Amino acid sequence: MASDEPEDGLKIRRGAVWMEDGNLIIQAGQTQFKVYKCILSRSSSIFCDVFSLPPSPSDPDATVDGCPVMIVHDPPEDMEHVLSAIHFADLGDPTARVAMDFSKVSAYLRLGIKYEIMNLRDHAIYRLKAQYPSTFKAAIESFHTALAPYINLGDKTHFDVIDLLHQEGLYSCLPMAYFMAIHQYNTEETLGYLHDRRSSYAFASDMLRTCLVGKDKLAQFISEDAFSWMKDSPSNNCMNEHEGCRYHTWAIWMNDGNIILQAGQTQFKVYKEILSRSSCIFRDIFSLPQPHSDESMDSDDCPIVVVHDSPEDMGHLLSAIFFTPLGNPTVRESMDFAKVSAYLRLGIKYEILDLRDHAIHRLKGQYPSSFKKATDSFKMTPYIKLGDATHFDVINLLHQEGLLSALPMAYFMAIHQYDTKAIFEHLHTNSSPSYAFASDMLPACLLGKEKLAHMTFTDVFSWLKDT
Repeated sequence: MASDEPEDGLKIRRGAVWMEDGNLIIQAGQTQFKVYKCILSRSSSIFCDVFSLPPSPSDPDATVDGCPVMIVHDPPEDMEHVLSAIHFADLGDPTARVAMDFSKVSAYLRLGIKYEIMNLRDHAIYRLKAQYPSTFKAAIESFHTALAPYINLGDKTHFDVIDLLHQEGLYSCLPMAYFMAIHQYNTEETLGYLHDRRSSYAFASDMLRTCLVGKDKLAQFISEDAFSWMKDSPSNNCMNEHEGCRYHTWAIWMNDGNIILQAGQTQFKVYKEILSRSSCIFRDIFSLPQPHSDESMDSDDCPIVVVHDSPEDMGHLLSAIFFTPLGNPTVRESMDFAKVSAYLRLGIKYEILDLRDHAIHRLKGQYPSSFKKATDSFKMTPYIKLGDATHFDVINLLHQEGLLSALPMAYFMAIHQYDTKAIFEHLHTNSSPSYAFASDMLPACLLGKEKLAHMTFTDVFSWLKDT
């Protein structure tokens, strides 16, 4: 007889399905069930085929109560539900409106498909299709009846149902299951289930995107339908087109310069004295002893200093120092975001205070800390021209450089301009390595968008309230 204490030290327990005169032990995990081989064979063509194979040489350690042990790789709870349905005939009539626990329905569907136990599989499919019908009319009729639901979720959620439907390919139920999920759970709860605890669901990434985009479209549909009587004519969808930012190759190469800065594969020949006067960091670097190896000198015997910045950012920085007058940031003339970003990042890094302050003034002017200032600013020329960049690039920059006072308006501009699908594609689908703070930005944008929509809807209909 096999020991109850296996080599790994985990105790084998006896399951609820244990027939004293049974002739086969089914073991799932650390749980064993004693059942009848004949009943399993009649219920499942897979088990029937397995039992028709020649038995392996007898091993006394592989038996319990003289019965062979068959190990299956299924959760013990699922196997208990299935064996109970087979041996105790407690399946019931699926058309009767008596709720069945989701854990049972899930076990019947998964193992009914796996082991070809057709009556269990069909029973589960019937309940799922009845609970999540393929037409909205059928769902409405079901909601308005006083009868019990076909499935009792218990401590499970519609997300568990959706994950099951995806895994087992029961796609006709998915639209209604998604509708139930986005109707019942707000954005914060959805993120909590599918983003924070995504390891619990095999299809978490697909489910999160579908739920959030569907929630946004449903809210938009309700809003448009509520105000349809105010429209004189059908509205045309409009999309703002940004002018393309043409990549600029900088020609910052002073023939009589005395130092070369190398960023990536791009070199800039400039004057050490001017850099030293502009930046105390460069001044300290130049004060250090410089190596004189061939690799650190160019053909004109100029020392080469390698900096770990993008060539574009370094080009903007050196251009501002040597060529381009910085100008007055209070003047409402647009500056490309690429320049503002370079001024802020490298202005802080190399302590070039006039560039840093110039960038901060423009960012705070574009994204003020009060809504009144922002409303006034919308009517004037913007301080910053985004070009190919987005408000998400701005938010990421503000997070990285700690300019927190500009974040609320930047988030507002982002959730106002981009729908949920665009937010999701920017911050989830393409989040790495574009945005260092994508994991913080995604929940903030989605929760903010939902709260803003709720506040707007509540305010619009406030006149309907008695108090």
